[in-house]
Amino acid sequence: MLEKQTVDAPCFLLLSDVHLNTFAKTTLYGQDAGTDLWDNLKAKLSAILDGKNPPKFIIYTGDLPAHYSCKNGCYLPPNARAAHNQNLIKILDGFRELVSAHHVPFFYVPGNNDALGGDYYSFADSAHQTPLDLIPKENNGYPALNTSNVGNHPPCMVDNTHHEMGYYAVKPMPGLVVIALNSVIFGKKYFPIDGISQLEAGDEEMRWLGSKLKEARATGDKVYLAMHVPPGTDAFAFASQNSNPSMWAHLPSTENPWLNQFLKLTTIYASTICGVFYGHTHEDELRRLYDSTGTKITSVAISCPGVSANHYNNPGFKLVYYANATYQPTDFETFYTTPNAAAWGPASYRFSTVFHCKKGDNIFECIKSQSLPDVNKEMDSIYTVMHGKPLYETGPGIEVKPGQ
Repeated sequence: MLEKQTVDAPCFLLLSDVHLNTFAKTTLYGQDAGTDLWDNLKAKLSAILDGKNPPKFIIYTGDLPAHYSCKNGCYLPPNARAAHNQNLIKILDGFRELVSAHHVPFFYVPGNNDALGGDYYSFADSAHQTPLDLIPKENNGYPALNTSNVGNHPPCMVDNTHHEMGYYAVKPMPGLVVIALNSVIFGKKYFPIDGISQLEAGDEEMRWLGSKLKEARATGDKVYLAMHVPPGTDAFAFASQNSNPSMWAHLPSTENPWLNQFLKLTTIYASTICGVFYGHTHEDELRRLYDSTGTKITSVAISCPGVSANHYNNPGFKLVYYANATYQPTDFETFYTTPNAAAWGPASYRFSTVFHCKKGDNIFECIKSQSLPDVNKEMDSIYTVMHGKPLYETGPGIEVKPGQ
């Protein structure tokens, strides 16, 4: 399905899961992105940024470097990080070069594959170094490129006091705050080597999130929440009959886990939070977040498919359109290609078309009003980013309710 209609509404770029392997020149389904796909992506993004309606900012929801074999454990000691670090440096340098040329803010969110210590390890290692320390730059540094670290004139940093933990708040424009969470900390596979336990780190991040939402409401700002690992059920783990298919750990207690606390916050601040975005699954999916009673839909979380095709998806990314006055996401367009294409072509599809939205409905209104079977049916048509039907039932991942 191709969409040719031009949308003049303001938009931002949503990217995720490149998983760059600088040692591979070509890319195939089931593999991470080689240099051919990486070059095609940069050329496509550059064309969009040079277009008539360029995105106002970019959110990258995590997972920068290629996967590596961890059959004997996923920990990477300092003397075994050379290839991992080379992949990190190449992609971080590449993104900084791209966005510097186009003078667009770029906000990075940590993924589970990004830590120096290995997959699902704490963002800072035992020496208190993070992936961002590999390419420091005082005047244009990660996690928020082309953004002022001081002052109140957007784009500007709002709070980066927890930089070693990987989460922060930034203001891309007046009236909007992007809260970049490190949801890897909430994940059930998380392992700390920074001297801070998962329980302590997760509790502090949840408290911090509550304080940032309270501040935004007090100042009248709207909020986008961005994260890597989404809340709710892992549909693949569910299909594999995993005894614990939850994305997040059942901490700090099974009676009041972080998921319940998160849903309570998204309920309390439903009028402040106007968008939730995530990566990790590599597929094009949606999640409906419910209130703390599990009866009312409070928001719709929007995924970004992976550029990497190692989940047998087509490589993809999104332009998310939003209302000027409210910042409410109104539509998105997913651009996709095949992993071994000579160039990233024009193929795309539009959310409003796939989900048969009523004219004038935003994303939340469109998805909230539909039945679960209808949402699942339409989601399945794009789930693999137009690379065929899903190989398992994806429905369990859509509804996010307390207790999961």
